[in-house]
Amino acid sequence: MKILKKERLKDCKNGAEKYILTFDNNITKDFLKSIKDKGKLTFQEDFDFPIYKMDSDDYMFRGKLESSDLKIWINHGSLEEAIDYFFKN
Repeated sequence: MKILKKERLKDCKNGAEKYILTFDNNITKDFLKSIKDKGKLTFQEDFDFPIYKMDSDDYMFRGKLESSDLKIWINHGSLEEAIDYFFKN
């Protein structure tokens, strides 16, 4: 999966940096399960649109399933470190 676009959004009041990444394909539940420890990744499918989320001490990740966008909040570290954490941890 390739990143097509990285956009920095307005920082949060607590100082966290906020980004939105756009990928070349939609993010599916099966894809997420293949790259993440299931204990760190949660799904909420009882909404009009199913979402997934994953948190750590340094990062928060949120997105809609079957969408190509991923929102990232960074408390400590860089965007590149957050992307590595999301895909490789």
